[in-house]
Amino acid sequence: MFFRFLAAALALTLTSHSSGAATVYGVSYTATINKDALNAEVSIALSGNVAALKKLEFTFKDGKRYAGWKGDGSVEVGPNKVIWTPKGSAPVLRYVHVIPHARKDGAYDARITPTWALLRGDDLIPPARARTTKGARSQATLKFKLPKGWSAETAWPQKSPELFTINNPRRSFDRPTGWMMLGEIGTRLDRINGTLIAVTGPVGDGPRRQDILAFLNWTLPEYRAAFGELPDKFLIVGAAEKMWRGGLSGPNSFYIHPDRPLISENGTSSLLHELVHTVQRIKAAPRHDWLVEGIAEFYAIEILHRSGGSSPERYARTHEWLRDWGKNVKSIYTSRSTGEITARSVGILKALDDELKRATEGKKGIDDVSRALMRQRERVSLKQLRQITRELAGRDLKALSDAALPGAETSDDQP
Repeated sequence: MFFRFLAAALALTLTSHSSGAATVYGVSYTATINKDALNAEVSIALSGNVAALKKLEFTFKDGKRYAGWKGDGSVEVGPNKVIWTPKGSAPVLRYVHVIPHARKDGAYDARITPTWALLRGDDLIPPARARTTKGARSQATLKFKLPKGWSAETAWPQKSPELFTINNPRRSFDRPTGWMMLGEIGTRLDRINGTLIAVTGPVGDGPRRQDILAFLNWTLPEYRAAFGELPDKFLIVGAAEKMWRGGLSGPNSFYIHPDRPLISENGTSSLLHELVHTVQRIKAAPRHDWLVEGIAEFYAIEILHRSGGSSPERYARTHEWLRDWGKNVKSIYTSRSTGEITARSVGILKALDDELKRATEGKKGIDDVSRALMRQRERVSLKQLRQITRELAGRDLKALSDAALPGAETSDDQP
């Protein structure tokens, strides 16, 4: 026993020493918000072991939302890509991000007004691929320079009113992601089932903060029971004026329009749907958006029922309504799931859950499937879903057979 303890202690010491020897460099993001110019002046400053970061490659869909790229070292600017090769002991990269963004219908999913701004960190600091020395990691912060009277809320830990710590254990290069609410805002906080929930929006134009917190007080424990550990903090943002009238998820955060009901007349919930996306963070393989959207809608109904928010009769009627809505779908395989396809997908997943429980005498169900999908590093597909359920049930399930899936014969992702 003594030797086992000694070996374990030695292994822990070596591991700690190894991790402690990792090269760490600092990344300081600063965003100066210009409400009159409708933009943010962004700087990315490196410090410490700056030689560990060899190159940063940013990619973005809309090059018109970024301008004025310049920095210490080499800055190569393309239509949808910027490559920065830092140089010097304290190199800085600077650019301007145009905040407003309208969707095809003219409604905004990012906006700045004289009194508030709502945006995504994923757009403020576009996706970046870092080339570093082996084992190097970043330590990052995000600082806002705001107009007088403004404050900031993000999903990240807050060190001071305008400074946030950015730490993503899954990535060696930390970047601020998720929704952000800035301005003359009102925020309500509550710790629910071990997770800090912040609901925020413009004063007089934001979401129903207390209603949302009350709603999550009885539903959030079911998320933890279904999916396991939850993040330390969730941020829910919303604004009404000219904003898109739906919901959009992000890392540890999501946007919901204030006019969206907590529970729709058909027994579903946009808020619970987006929270599923936020918790699971699974991405769809090409033409498999039905799977990700179907899971989110399935659990929006399931969580409401498990938490006592819908009776067995109402729960059954909701599934019946969705089956009727999706019955004429010819193929579920598309890059973007429509309402009808998502409805059909819920029926597929309900049949899968029922069959899996029968096959395992109630020992396994869709929660086990969801947790397995959440552990996947790559984008999820039917092939993975079939493999996971086969391992759980010990056999192939009819609910995922070609005959049960509309358009399965045209799928590019068959096992």
